[in-house]
Amino acid sequence: MKENKEYILAYGFAGKLLDALSAVTKKEKVGLVLIGDQELDQIVEDLLLKDEESFTEVISSADSYELELEHLLFVNFTQESLMHFIDKLKAEGISVPYKALLTEHNRKWFLRDLIEANRQEHLFVKLYHSSKNVLKIAVDVYATSKDAPLLAAMDNLQQQIEAVEMQGEMPAEEEANFFEKLRLSYNSLAERLNTLMMDS
Repeated sequence: MKENKEYILAYGFAGKLLDALSAVTKKEKVGLVLIGDQELDQIVEDLLLKDEESFTEVISSADSYELELEHLLFVNFTQESLMHFIDKLKAEGISVPYKALLTEHNRKWFLRDLIEANRQEHLFVKLYHSSKNVLKIAVDVYATSKDAPLLAAMDNLQQQIEAVEMQGEMPAEEEANFFEKLRLSYNSLAERLNTLMMDS
């Protein structure tokens, strides 16, 4: 593996999005390696460049991919260089919600499993932020409605949010359990809010 050179394993990129990604990587002097469906069931470590391999300037990609998403795996990046590169992507209008930094842990995973874990993590974070936002709306509605079922739903969602915040990093099965509890609490509060807002 190239120890010092920062590079990205990119899955699912085609067309203008690939052109934009390629332009940013060239400008930032970051290597770009495209991977496709044939690599999904390989171990991440086996996809890493070996010392004698180099980055190619020829960019080609599939017209379509099995997984309908884009994923970036950042190799040899520090946290600081990762954030810098993500800022450069955003400045060019490139948003990739599914991404990971190569670690000693995830390098032993199948690429498909890593992408799925990133997808689940993204959904969890999105639900967490949506839950906090709906709670703020509910506080305002409760101030005028004093609706007891709304207050109960708010308390339940607040407890789930606090449970997630206290938990931190967790195994996938436990995370799925927390996600489901948070989702149910979110839906319960959203339903009650919708009912109250339609009645008013």
